[in-house]
Amino acid sequence: MKFVVVNDDGINGVGYRVLADILTSYGEVVAIVPSNHCSAKSHGVTLKHEFSLIKYQNDKYELYTVDGLPADCSRFAKYLVPDCDIIFSGINDGINLGMDTLYSGTVAASKEAALLGYRSVALSCPLNSEEIVDDVRYFIEQLLFNNLYHDEKVINVNFPQKVLHKEIKTTVLGGYLHDDGVIKLANGKYTYDNKTNFVGVEGTDVHAFNNGYVSVTPLILDTTKK
Repeated sequence: MKFVVVNDDGINGVGYRVLADILTSYGEVVAIVPSNHCSAKSHGVTLKHEFSLIKYQNDKYELYTVDGLPADCSRFAKYLVPDCDIIFSGINDGINLGMDTLYSGTVAASKEAALLGYRSVALSCPLNSEEIVDDVRYFIEQLLFNNLYHDEKVINVNFPQKVLHKEIKTTVLGGYLHDDGVIKLANGKYTYDNKTNFVGVEGTDVHAFNNGYVSVTPLILDTTKK
């Protein structure tokens, strides 16, 4: 199989390296990541300037940077590896639950991959992804060998800080909401207060996460109200 790994944490991120290393056990891997950190850039694409595509030396897999946004990396995936089987995004350094999915560059890169016709998986965790390698490997094996979620174009996966259960929960988006009020600082500038509200009833990604389960939320691209 052929896999592409993209992310929003950029070339200096850790999670994409963990993910790419795991995937090399199951097929060919190409990593295409932004040259800079792009968290919360959502589904922007770059239209107004030319790109630099830089290839790095790596013995395990091909590694490139694009001086663009996460969704741009998925577009370059189609250019560089048009016959890839799955585009993986992450592992993001930070969870992407509930309405996080509207802001997340990690999730947006997966949605862009789906728009281009690929199956895609976005993965996130709240801590150093090197600490959950075994849990990620188990999930990848379930995904690849048990044909999980084969009818879904985009799935959003969140690993809890400590995985307490082998069972993987299929969920809906919970009420993980940001209430970022504006605060004026002493220097006359402004910032957000970064408050977050958790509303996670059973069946949601927030509830699964809070109870030690890996959550998998299928996402759709058509947001028309039915």
